[in-house]
Amino acid sequence: MNEDKLRNNIKAYIREMGIIILYAILSISIASLFNIIFCAVNMPPVISAENQKKFEEEYHARAVENPVYMAFGDIYLEYLGSYKYDYKMTSMSEFDNINEARQRILNSIAEDYSYYVGWSCLIALFLIRYLSKFIKWLYPKEQKHENTEQ
Repeated sequence: MNEDKLRNNIKAYIREMGIIILYAILSISIASLFNIIFCAVNMPPVISAENQKKFEEEYHARAVENPVYMAFGDIYLEYLGSYKYDYKMTSMSEFDNINEARQRILNSIAEDYSYYVGWSCLIALFLIRYLSKFIKWLYPKEQKHENTEQ
């Protein structure tokens, strides 16, 4: 009898470990898929080398004229356009190669969101699994009680 109980406990333990691994793989897959879709949907516009060069020339010309205060919003919009994540650019050196900077920022944001999506998915799967087990334990089926009464 003890051997059967031990064998059943080992099987249950292995089954639970398999489910945990399955949930982890599923969550990582969903997070990776989210990352790919997020990057595809929010792809920044590609700035031509010609527009990049024109922007740099006008920017450096303005910097020479007035190094203390320089506004470049008009040439920025004219040559580089606007992108919703440009506010995350932290230094002027990022404007030297705007395409790479925008792609790097997008990848960083997508990784952050994917991290949260993955963990949220994993937590949701565990909550669903173990809350349903708890509810089954809390409210056993009525058939078991009826069979024991007969």
